[in-house]
Amino acid sequence: MMEAALKQLEARARHDVADRPHVLREISVCVGAGRFDVLAPPRNAEAIARLTNATRFELYEGGHLFFFQDPQAFRDLASFLA
Repeated sequence: MMEAALKQLEARARHDVADRPHVLREISVCVGAGRFDVLAPPRNAEAIARLTNATRFELYEGGHLFFFQDPQAFRDLASFLA
């Protein structure tokens, strides 16, 4: 378990899409974030939303697991995909 967590942190340290937002500007983008997420802070999601001209941006109650902590997140995603 610890090895997997370390590999995820290593991958995140090298992952950056800021140099290619044009790819995501061509499609509808929904960006969601947990208001209290310390692993992926809301300011990161806000930056992604700005770079991609996101169709929808929402902050949800919860942290890194906001999708499970705030039932509205699932409803909004289902609505976005419909």
